Amino acid sequence: MFSLSALDRPALAQLTKAARMAHGGAFVCFKSATEANALAERCGLSAEIEAQSLRHLMDQSRTCHWCEKSLGKKLTAAFAHLKPLAVGGENTLKNTAVVCQQCARSRVLQQSCYPLHSTGAQKPLRQVPAIALAEPAAEDEKPGLDQAADLFHAGWVYVKPGDQDLPWVFLAWGEAGFADRLQHLKYSAPSGSTEFHVANEPLSSFRGLVVRSSAVAEGMLREVNRAGRVKVLAG
Repeated sequence: MFSLSALDRPALAQLTKAARMAHGGAFVCFKSATEANALAERCGLSAEIEAQSLRHLMDQSRTCHWCEKSLGKKLTAAFAHLKPLAVGGENTLKNTAVVCQQCARSRVLQQSCYPLHSTGAQKPLRQVPAIALAEPAAEDEKPGLDQAADLFHAGWVYVKPGDQDLPWVFLAWGEAGFADRLQHLKYSAPSGSTEFHVANEPLSSFRGLVVRSSAVAEGMLREVNRAGRVKVLAG
């Protein structure tokens, strides 16, 4: 398989950025009950968060649940599931807290908060309950968080559109996901228009196609859209 060279760092950075954005959906903060329940539905859970309950929780909160700084006028405050739904948390008010904008942004793949491949050696953010990782039965078995991510990302294709001179990226989770969802795109594309690579650690479970031609990428997007379960990563 083709590997991006050191001379193509912008493309690899774009791929890793896309993987970070895709995985961020597993640890997302939210502003409304609609957003919380949409995430719950994707994780196979019921919609149990009510708008009135969230408003009451926001009214009663004075400080960020994690860093304990004042929320001020609360214009930038957000809600978060204390234990993310993608790793076994419940979509309930009991599992929900009000957090500041800075903590909401830093939560996604922060080194000390729910890392994909960590076994708990890092100290978690203050007041964030630790997730009990399953003890592997064999040395090569994935830890519990990887197993949860397998379920969350299974069957999805994530697409990061190109920006100016940067290429498009099509992502799938794991070798099986790449073979099932993306490999046929690579073989059907014109020679030299696509390259295969894996994202940087700790996101190396994502496999991606880097697509140089916007015309080719738009054709690929139409094709994967027909199969469903596609998420376009904006921003």
